[in-house]
Amino acid sequence: ADPSIVVYSGQTQIATNDNWDSSLANDFSVVGAFALNPGSKDAALKLDLNPGLYTVHLINTGSVAQSLIEVYDRSLDAGTKLTNLSCRLNAPTGQTVIVGTYLLGGASNIVARNVGPGLSPYVLATDRPLLMPDPMLRFYDTNSALIGQNDDWDASLATNFAQVGAFPLQAGSKDAAALVPLTPGLYSFHASGNTTGGVILVELYQAP
Repeated sequence: ADPSIVVYSGQTQIATNDNWDSSLANDFSVVGAFALNPGSKDAALKLDLNPGLYTVHLINTGSVAQSLIEVYDRSLDAGTKLTNLSCRLNAPTGQTVIVGTYLLGGASNIVARNVGPGLSPYVLATDRPLLMPDPMLRFYDTNSALIGQNDDWDASLATNFAQVGAFPLQAGSKDAAALVPLTPGLYSFHASGNTTGGVILVELYQAP
């Protein structure tokens, strides 16, 4: 009902917003984002960022509810681009996490991953039982047509992971990943579990 967002560079908070400012309406239009109702309790902000890794934290002070977190590249500079988007969360059994992307320009390859067991080296031992044991990925086009899916990733993708800067996955793990060729348009990647839910990291990388 009243979300807020906080942006971090590493452990340093660099920006925050509770209720969006109407001066951003034009920016929404430029990047193709849908309009927000004036005076709504939605959160939004615009930032100038140096190359690097950033995280956006969603803050909800009310009861459990749904939300949509969006990141748009507002820069028109051909020398800079958004190359990776990821989301870490706990997905209960039967829940599907949807990550959308809008591709501009020419055709491109996207490395998509739904990582559960692969997070084991990066979490505390006490948190490892919480990881989703067998993630699944499905890909849909603008017309919501299924264009591909992956259950267990193929070892041939290891080279692609290295190219885009993604951390390696253990050979034979139950993580899901695929190299997806896309033409300009709107796509969605659906992450879920084959058996039970758990903690996952859903990732999209623009591949060379």
